[in-house]
Amino acid sequence: MTSPWYRRKSFRITVIVVALLVAVLLVAPYFLNIDRYRPAIADLLQRQLGREVGIEKIRLHLLPRLEVEVVNFRLGNPPRFPAGDTLAIGRIGVGLALRPLLRRRVELAWVACTDVELHLLENELGQTNYEFGEAPPATQARKEARPLVSLAQISRVALNNVSVSSSKFRRASGKLHPAWKVSGLTAEARQFDFTRADWQKQVEVEVNLSQAEVTTPTLKQPGRFRDGRLVVKNNASEAKFTLALGKLRVAGQVRVANLAQPVADFHLAADEVNLAELVSLLAASESREENPGSEASAEPQRLLAKGTVQAEKVTFPPLVAEEVRATLRLYNTRLEIDPLTFSLYRGTYKGTADIDLSKESTPMRANFALAGIDVAALTAAAQPAAKSRLTGTLESKMDLQLQLGAARPIATLTGQGEFAIRDGTFPGLNIGRTLATLAKFLQVDMPAGDTRFSYLGGDLHLADERVHSRTLKLDAESLEVAVQGSIGFDKTLDYTGWGVLHGLAQRGRSPLGTLLQRMEPTVGIVVQQTMDRLARMRIPFTVRGTVAEPEFLLAGVPQPIPSSSQEQAAESVEKKKPFRIF
Repeated sequence: MTSPWYRRKSFRITVIVVALLVAVLLVAPYFLNIDRYRPAIADLLQRQLGREVGIEKIRLHLLPRLEVEVVNFRLGNPPRFPAGDTLAIGRIGVGLALRPLLRRRVELAWVACTDVELHLLENELGQTNYEFGEAPPATQARKEARPLVSLAQISRVALNNVSVSSSKFRRASGKLHPAWKVSGLTAEARQFDFTRADWQKQVEVEVNLSQAEVTTPTLKQPGRFRDGRLVVKNNASEAKFTLALGKLRVAGQVRVANLAQPVADFHLAADEVNLAELVSLLAASESREENPGSEASAEPQRLLAKGTVQAEKVTFPPLVAEEVRATLRLYNTRLEIDPLTFSLYRGTYKGTADIDLSKESTPMRANFALAGIDVAALTAAAQPAAKSRLTGTLESKMDLQLQLGAARPIATLTGQGEFAIRDGTFPGLNIGRTLATLAKFLQVDMPAGDTRFSYLGGDLHLADERVHSRTLKLDAESLEVAVQGSIGFDKTLDYTGWGVLHGLAQRGRSPLGTLLQRMEPTVGIVVQQTMDRLARMRIPFTVRGTVAEPEFLLAGVPQPIPSSSQEQAAESVEKKKPFRIF
């Protein structure tokens, strides 16, 4: 009877041989101590790169595949930058090709890196810590010698848990000012052919952004990618992603046509943006000991990115803007927004802005034009609990300045411009009757109900958290008003001016009117002319209080203003009188 296969002598011998071979492969790395070559390898890289290189340990693994493990690799900053690392890698696994190794040649088949940290630094002169010069002469002289390690081709480089950060280095103070950091990246690169002079252009990279986070010093919490993918190919890159910041969701697309001279073209889109929520996510800015503006003046201006931003709705409660569109150009020293357009309460907004990024105060200049704004809808949104609201159609032009880096940016707001509201009303406020009441001796007819006007407008000057005007004019039914003064951001009023009433004398509803009817015609004509003059009065007044509860006060003695027709009528009566000598 034939014995089972697993009891055969040949099978047992095979098992023993395989077990011994595995044991040898497991134990061999402990006897083949390649870590003794670590100082020589670090010195070779240091001379080749012109940087300080650190390696903690090198191990050899024969199973499950032939691999060299490098632990805690460090590449230092160049001399013109502060002490620290440009690149730090927790673990590097290097796959070795077996056949060349038997010929005492080392060829790299693949590379896998874990816990990668890349720190990008730039100084005020535009110099970076990731630029590499040519190899030193001593290394160039050895080019003809056959190297121990061949880097002719590497099929694949895998990167896991990668973080990339960017900072500005100020040489005067020796301090770093962080700009941004992206962490949680996973990437895979292919087509490394170092035999080509343009090998960088042939490399293909694919980055998974779905687990990545973006942090900046200006945000209290990081922005997180919900999904996304970055592809580098043919010396260009393109990324598509969805970024979440608080409740905000932004879909983006970024493309760099030439990585040798990188300028990003981007498009960002969101359904709804709540500016109040975004402002709440902003972190307090840190004060700087030095004045970076003096250094930045020597920094040449470079275009970094350009593109468009759009949002279907932008809210700054309680106000809402729709169909927001902006074109941006980002330089290393400033940000241009030109133009910025959106729809606002049946009207339009069109403006530009320029933000200086080279100064700690971050000054911004902006100008805009409003047209066709429905004031009733605007005031209803701004003050939903108010019983009476201004109505009309608003148009305005403004130039503004603001320090975005200040502790209270609104306190630094200054500017000038003009505005006009046409064909509107002051519901619940009869300015004409209010002025007539101030001049208590007047008995004039004024239109009842709300004040209706054809024009309200004038100049605007912003300073000290108030809006000042040298001349504001109101043309209303039977009423002209001109004032100067200011309204505060806290809605307090401080105006002084005058109003002119164009009412009709109340002839039969007052003691004076009754007496007038009983007089002889000649005297009646004179008295009637006097009453007509009194019906057109210039009344000085002030307005205090608040927008919700204005307080009108008499500021002088009302004066009659004769019209040109009244003066001509009086002259005609005088000419018709007979000549008498007394």
